[in-house]
Amino acid sequence: MARASRTTKTKAAAAKRPAKKTPAGKAKAKAKSGAKSTAPKAAPRAKTTAKATGKPPATRSAAKKTRAQTYVEADPVFAAGLELRHAMWGPGGGEDQINAASDFLLPLQEIVTKYCFGETWTREALSRRDRSLVTLGILVSQARPHELKVHVRGALANGVTKEEIGEVLRHAMVYCGIPRGVEAYRSAAEVLNELGLD
Repeated sequence: MARASRTTKTKAAAAKRPAKKTPAGKAKAKAKSGAKSTAPKAAPRAKTTAKATGKPPATRSAAKKTRAQTYVEADPVFAAGLELRHAMWGPGGGEDQINAASDFLLPLQEIVTKYCFGETWTREALSRRDRSLVTLGILVSQARPHELKVHVRGALANGVTKEEIGEVLRHAMVYCGIPRGVEAYRSAAEVLNELGLD
């Protein structure tokens, strides 16, 4: 019978011997046996606290305030004006315009919201409905078709009917001139048509 080679014997002997344990292997073995591990623990993460930074820790749920919200919290007159703009035109005619305004247009939004709507439109001597009728007549006299379209929508939101809008335009045309009245009628009809009211 042929003798097994020395290399084969060496390999067989090595397989029977228990493997040397590395420090990590020793830690795993101790953990399995219930003994306390001597492996170094990872350093705990440093917590950012109010004491360390002087600020309360930020939370994910805390949403960033919009520009409109900041103004509303700082000024009750502005808040009243914005509420009225929202009631007449929704967020597109109020909050969205303020939040999207450039540095150049922001002062305009402040004046419109606070002075025009917050201080004037909110006065109690005239209702919003009455103010809408007056505004339509004035815009006819000034030949301002874009603003007239805006205020036709606002008037409808304030309870003015299509027939009443027509009467105001007709009345204003007598005093302001036929060309301005024609332009006003066309502008109003465009809005009424868009809203399915004409």
